[in-house]
Amino acid sequence: TGMLGFAQDNKERMPWQLAPSGVKTHLPRAGGGTWGTRSSNNRNEVRAHGDLLQTAGVIGLTAVKKELGSPKITHSPVDPTRAAPAEVVQDQWSTYNTGNSGVNRNLGNGLSYVFVRGADTQRSSSVLAVTRNWSSNDIGNGHYTGGDRDGDKNNRRIRDYHIMSGLTFSQGQQVDMQGVAKQVTNAEKDMINKAARTANGGVSIGETSRAVLRGQGLQ
Repeated sequence: TGMLGFAQDNKERMPWQLAPSGVKTHLPRAGGGTWGTRSSNNRNEVRAHGDLLQTAGVIGLTAVKKELGSPKITHSPVDPTRAAPAEVVQDQWSTYNTGNSGVNRNLGNGLSYVFVRGADTQRSSSVLAVTRNWSSNDIGNGHYTGGDRDGDKNNRRIRDYHIMSGLTFSQGQQVDMQGVAKQVTNAEKDMINKAARTANGGVSIGETSRAVLRGQGLQ
């Protein structure tokens, strides 16, 4: 709901879809760029400022913080290893300001979710966010990790950034642009890929991008 509110105030553009005027509004320190123009004929990705291609950078925008109201929603109860960093986020919430200070790693360290670049208000089937335990940077290719799977717990990058101890292998959560939040399994990627190939409309043409916006604290 908060992200839909942001889009409604910004000509139906998500933070990673902003045109130059939008980038200037939310990132006053940013230089010029061809933001918001098509970057691929194959995917609905547009050129975006680097700070807006990181989940913590998006969450740290003043306008997004206003829409969310509280940082509590950005931490999942099934992610206890991030409970302490999430408390830091709550204490420092008022200080985060991507527009003035860039992306804050401490904010990223307390997040349990990551945004998806293909999310577009005009594509109801597009995925907005998933739990951070997705294994790759593409929600159409990978799996929901779990500490019960040797291949995950023995992989340092996955162990350090992707495993959520309250979720086992093939357990995850996602929310799409229809506002539907649900528990999902690895099988969901087949439906995501099918929907991505057939979707149209919105800010740009092409298949719906399945790129995950990680960045600071969510690598």
